[in-house]
Amino acid sequence: MRVEIEINNSPLAVARYVTWAWTPCRIRVTDPAGITGNQATIRLDQTALGGGGSIRFANAAAGTGAATHSLSVPRDGTSAAFFIRGITASTADPGVQITGRQTGAAAPVGTVSLMVRIRKDATTLSNGERDRLIATLAQFNNQGLGRFADFAGAHSVCDR
Repeated sequence: MRVEIEINNSPLAVARYVTWAWTPCRIRVTDPAGITGNQATIRLDQTALGGGGSIRFANAAAGTGAATHSLSVPRDGTSAAFFIRGITASTADPGVQITGRQTGAAAPVGTVSLMVRIRKDATTLSNGERDRLIATLAQFNNQGLGRFADFAGAHSVCDR
């Protein structure tokens, strides 16, 4: 048996980037050999790769999610939906691998790797990071590509 796991409901590698927001995913059987009955129960888990990162799984785009997830996948190749969201950002691409295993089996039946991108909180920027951000925004403004003064003004109002 083999399954295909899609991130952002796409088989493309460019779709394998997630944030803290719930991301739609799907899984489908691509080779039903060994499945008895009309469906297989697949357990999804995650492994941090060299770039680290972690995700949570859920049936719906709500709640906190869980570190593992089991779902029934139709034998006929019809997709089963689930959701993931990032919890810890990856420092390299890819940073997390999702592995699917049929219930009761140790061997994986499908894998997919992804990267978790979580925007850094501006209050945790180092001095160098802050300076690079301000210089980049100023450069955009000087090229007519942005409104750095409006951006800075909006954020300075929050500090008052």
